[in-house]
This record gives sequence, structure tokens and C-alpha cells, in this order.
Amino acid sequence: MSIKSHIRTIKNYPIEGVMFRDITILLNNLEGFGAVIEELVTAIITEKGVVFAPNSEKINQLFD
Repeated sequence: MSIKSHIRTIKNYPIEGVMFRDITILLNNLEGFGAVIEELVTAIITEKGVVFAPNSEKINQLFD
């Protein structure tokens, strides 16, 4: 599944020279949205390691 195929590019919007990336198509596609979440999670874990779970108690947001 190509994530890019679910992102529409609108040239010169809202002003000349800007390439607006419309992700509403992606957000409305369950498979595409899931793929984005998986890639983000993988990137965060690869870059930073698992940092959220140990700190969840400190911010009073325990994960079940």
C-alpha cells in the first residue's frame, strides 16, 4: 500500500508557490491511516526507544 497515493497535492494553494498536501483522503482510508500509524510508531521506537510507558505513571495516564 502506497501512502503517497492517498495524499493529494494542490499546487499554488493557498498562495502562489505553495504545494498543499491534502491528507483527508488518507484519514478516510482505514488501511492507509493504519499504515501511517505503524510507520510513525516504528520511527519513534527506532529513533528514541520506548519512552512513553515508563513515564505514563508520572503524567497519570496509565496504559491498560
